Amino acid sequence: MMCNIFISWIYLQLLFMGIPNKYKFWMKKSSRNTSNAVFSPTMEAKIETMLREKYALLGSITAHELGVLVIFCGAILVWIFHDPKIIPGWSNLFRGGPKVSISSATLLFATLFFVVPRNREFYTALRRLGIVNMHMYRCIF
Repeated sequence: MMCNIFISWIYLQLLFMGIPNKYKFWMKKSSRNTSNAVFSPTMEAKIETMLREKYALLGSITAHELGVLVIFCGAILVWIFHDPKIIPGWSNLFRGGPKVSISSATLLFATLFFVVPRNREFYTALRRLGIVNMHMYRCIF
């Protein structure tokens, strides 16, 4: 298995990065030592400008993206603190009860991805109905 991974890595290196000039024994030494830049400075400036324009088109983070980020970070924290061996983890809270594994927490957070509303209109509707007060609304956003 490790041999296959190593051979695949070598193949991908040669495919995407090419053979380094210092290993091209069939070339003259004078042409091997000259560094051939892949991109000219003007090309690099154009690429940088294009990337900055694309980044500006992304806009700010939406409420849904923020919700996904919070759920994802919560899942990572639960995975880390399941049983960290340094301190007692949250899985030790269920000693006498059922066995709680990382997969249980993963299913909880996967369900949260479908339960958390996508748009802010949900929270504004709750506020109009009087279920959520303005202070809670400000804390959410």
